[in-house]
Amino acid sequence: MSKNSDLRASNKQSNAATSEHYKTSSVVSKDGTRIGYRQLGYGPGVVVVHGSNVSSQNFMQLAEGLADVFTVYVPDRRGRGLSGPFGKDYSIQREVEDLEALLTQTGARNVFGISAGGLITLQAALTLPAIEKAAFYEPALLLSGSERTAWLARFDQDGSRKGGRSAYHLYERIAAGASCIQRHASVAARVSDEDGDGKRR
Repeated sequence: MSKNSDLRASNKQSNAATSEHYKTSSVVSKDGTRIGYRQLGYGPGVVVVHGSNVSSQNFMQLAEGLADVFTVYVPDRRGRGLSGPFGKDYSIQREVEDLEALLTQTGARNVFGISAGGLITLQAALTLPAIEKAAFYEPALLLSGSERTAWLARFDQDGSRKGGRSAYHLYERIAAGASCIQRHASVAARVSDEDGDGKRR
């Protein structure tokens, strides 16, 4: 057998082992959107809600670490991976409805939200009696100004569809303020005008 054949056989075995390690399934949200998720482990159910610019695959190592104690459900949020599109009326409420559908189907009562997923989890915890315990890691909260969650929809759509660049600029405008952005722009302009030797072009 050639080295290439050995490599192909090894890859097939590796992929089979990975697919056996967890299973995939889906739920249908209130507006009819399919929400896919990965499931692994045994014990009380916990849903891991990921942030922007990532998908469920980015949190499988975390899920594996929890799998000895929990049944872990890692959904792909709208517009990503196993799930359907954002939809024209996308909002944080749609994300809460997606989470509610998953909780209803799985019977999970614990939710762990990360970054923008933490914001969704916070909103869900206020309205969904199914959630008994919630934990958050760096929820995307704004502590001043009038906007709270209105920016999330555009942030997620831009981050998912445009590689994150547009979403980052939106976050800068909201969180940092116009004066800070002007300073960053000024520095960026100076850097772009310099060559590798640090001299002005």
